[in-house]
This record gives sequence, structure tokens and C-alpha cells, in this order.
Amino acid sequence: MAGVASAGPSATSTSSVDGSGSGKRFTVSLKMPMGIVMEQNGGDAAPIVVTEVKAESAGEKEGVRVGDVLVATSGVTFSKEVDYNGVWVKAGETIVRLNVRGESFKTVCAAIRSHPGHKAVALDFQRPCSVDDSVCEDESDQE
Repeated sequence: MAGVASAGPSATSTSSVDGSGSGKRFTVSLKMPMGIVMEQNGGDAAPIVVTEVKAESAGEKEGVRVGDVLVATSGVTFSKEVDYNGVWVKAGETIVRLNVRGESFKTVCAAIRSHPGHKAVALDFQRPCSVDDSVCEDESDQE
């Protein structure tokens, strides 16, 4: 199963090398549409991996690459509904973090899509050494 998302021009990222030696871990904050395609092959225990990055998208501009593994995403929950002139609307918005390992692709996509259009989605990725060998070389230099 695959999902597609992409982002507008306002995106930020921070990065740091994960101490586990398994590559670089970084976070991007992207508004919809994000310009990336992710897939999970092999059931809920399988990782969710970036399989395509659209040219000149916010995802590309923030350095997301094919092969990056999604570790966590933000989601929006609402704690109540209120009557607004006869129309029931959601209220009590809270941003939560979902660790995606072991979650179904459907659940992860629902968390991503829960963001109102004006709110950016925070996506935590792990870049395996196989995607960027220089990350692993940098880590071995530090030992």
C-alpha cells in the first residue's frame, strides 16, 4: 500500500546523527502536499520507506531521499465538539507524536492526514547507511 503527500514552501528541518550507528536521524516539518511517496511492504511490522520524492517539492528541498525510513510522525487529536451556531465542530486540538514502528500504514496515513491544512506535519526519518554511506563513514571517524 502506498501513500502520497507533499508540501508548500514553508518547511524546516533539523538533523543529528543517531548514536546507534545505523545512520542519520532527522526531522522535517512539511505542510500538505509534501511531495513524497511512502510505502509499507510486508505487514505492520515492516518499516515505512520513502519510495519517491517529487522534483522541486518541499520534501526534496528539505533533503528527504528515497530509502529514508519513517520513524515517527505528528498527528492531531480533538478532545471535544462544540456547537457553533447550530453546527457541531471539533475543538480542543492537541498535537501528538506517533512512533510508527509496528503501526499499520493506514494508521500512519490517518495521523498525517489529521493535520488541518495550515498545520505542518513533523516527520522523523532514519537514513540507513545504504542510502548515504557518508553518514556511516562520518560515524566511524568519531569512534
